[in-house]
Amino acid sequence: MKKVILTSIIASVVLAGSSLPASAQSDLNLGTSASAVTQKNIKNESSSDNEENTVRGELLSYKKVSQLTTKQILKLNPAKDIRSLLSYDVSLYSITYKSIYNGEPVVLSGLVTIPKGKKKPSYLQYHHGTMLPIPMTGGEGSNDAPSLFHGQPAQLTADFGETRMMILTLASKGYVVSAPDYAGYNVSKNLDHPYNVASELAESSVDMLRATKELTRKLQIKTDNKVFLAGWSEGGGAALATHKLIEQKHVKEFNLIATSPLAGPYDSTSMILESANVEGDIGENAAIYNWTLYSLIKFGNIDRPHDEVWKYEVNSSLDALMTPSNKVSEIIQESFLENVINGKDGEVLAAIKGNDLIQGWTPKAKIMFHSGKHDDIVPHYNTLNAYNTFKERGADVTLYEYEGNHYTPDLKYLTRTIKDFGVLSRK
Repeated sequence: MKKVILTSIIASVVLAGSSLPASAQSDLNLGTSASAVTQKNIKNESSSDNEENTVRGELLSYKKVSQLTTKQILKLNPAKDIRSLLSYDVSLYSITYKSIYNGEPVVLSGLVTIPKGKKKPSYLQYHHGTMLPIPMTGGEGSNDAPSLFHGQPAQLTADFGETRMMILTLASKGYVVSAPDYAGYNVSKNLDHPYNVASELAESSVDMLRATKELTRKLQIKTDNKVFLAGWSEGGGAALATHKLIEQKHVKEFNLIATSPLAGPYDSTSMILESANVEGDIGENAAIYNWTLYSLIKFGNIDRPHDEVWKYEVNSSLDALMTPSNKVSEIIQESFLENVINGKDGEVLAAIKGNDLIQGWTPKAKIMFHSGKHDDIVPHYNTLNAYNTFKERGADVTLYEYEGNHYTPDLKYLTRTIKDFGVLSRK
């Protein structure tokens, strides 16, 4: 998750002219057709194993945007020692595909990276962490959407840190990596991103997997059909949510082997309710927690006048991020907080609890949880709660704990994930 600094957001709004950029969209050669393509024919409900999955997840367009050697990948990551993790050159494809957004048809985008020369690679879907809905100096903004990466080095407002390190390395290790942008980025940039809304992220991710499979068929790339999931921060939650959706509704469609998430928000009830009870300053997390609340209300289709929830005007994701203070009591109406905490606002409380990824199921495929013990963005208890709960239910789970914070375990996480997935992929 982006550690939000209000002055940085303001500076980025000024720099970007407060609008979301088209960036590299023209390179996709889509014009207006991608967003208009027969969306009325997209199924609004999640397809089950007994239905034909030929509409949602349909690949609409693809274009090879780059080809990188292992030396080029290494050069793109000067601050990380990934040399020993690189094996294959990689081809990059920017794609668009059909999915749903709050129950309605939508066209989304993503990046697919393919290792050159690897015989029968497995699929691996990587879910990126928080990207703010505007370009951000230093990265982690809308310009960092995976599908906008064409092999360029870090730039002022497009760092592509996760794409350069995580996605390229995993692909170079021999996986067909499927990297969804999520709704709200690149071709769907006009939409509010469903921030930390597990069901929305999972549905679009499953459709991205379908589109990725279709791309490999078109390119005549034979795979072993195994599927692995990974992700960091918001992406850690998205990975676990996708794992859950596959096992509950698409177990025959996808051969899911394992998931390896880093620092994901799995226990949203504890995160939101505990922060709501804090009287003092909760720091820069106030903005991203508020964005989560905004998204849960919007995508839960909960009818609440915004002045009943907030003490300032909130009509979009960016508004939710532009909090007037780091104190919950100066952001949220006291009456709203009291009703949620005391269980009187059952609708909002149900949306918060329904977003949990811990309750209501027991994973079947293996999960390797990763977390920094001193994470001050996504508290370490999120991972501990998920691991302990699943362990008690008899699930096949492993826990990797690191001494660092939200960011410092990145290379250890990547290295460990590659090793663990490699063992499982060879079985």
